[in-house]
Amino acid sequence: SELAAQMGALHLNMRSAISEAFSQIKINALYLKCAAYALALALLWAFFGARTAWLIVICVFETNLAVLALLSAFGVSVNIFAIFALILSGAVGIDYMIFANNDKMALSDKIFGITLASLTSIISFFTLAFSSTKAVALFGLCVSLNIALAAILAQVLAANKKS
Repeated sequence: SELAAQMGALHLNMRSAISEAFSQIKINALYLKCAAYALALALLWAFFGARTAWLIVICVFETNLAVLALLSAFGVSVNIFAIFALILSGAVGIDYMIFANNDKMALSDKIFGITLASLTSIISFFTLAFSSTKAVALFGLCVSLNIALAAILAQVLAANKKS
C-alpha cells in the first residue's frame, strides 16, 4: 500500500473491500428487519387489534433472538446470510402466529395445519444446511431453526388462546 502510493499506483484489497461491503449490507438488512417489524405491527394492528399485533410481533422477535442466541452459543458468526434468513423466516413465523389466532378453527386443526406447514418448510430449508457452501448452509440452518421455533410457539399460543 505504501509502496503503491510511492509508485503512483493504486492498491486494491478486494477481500477487505468485499468484507466491508457485506458488513454494510448486514447493517442495512438489520435496519430493514426493524422496519419490517414496525410495518408488520401496523398491519397486524389494523386487522387484529393492538393486543394480538403486539403478541405476534413479540413472539416472532423472540424466535429471532433465540436463533441468534443459539448461533452465539455455538460460536457461529452472524453474517448477512443469517440476517436474510431471519428476515425470511420471520415472515413465515408471522403466518403461523396468525393461523394460531384464528378463532374459527378447532385447536386440533390449527395444530395440524401449523405442524404440516412447518415440517414441509423445515425439511426444505434444512437440506440447505448440508451444503458445502458455508453461506448456504448457515442460511438453511437459520431458516429451519427459526421456523421450528415459530411453529412451536404458534402451537403454544393456539393452545392457550382464549376465544
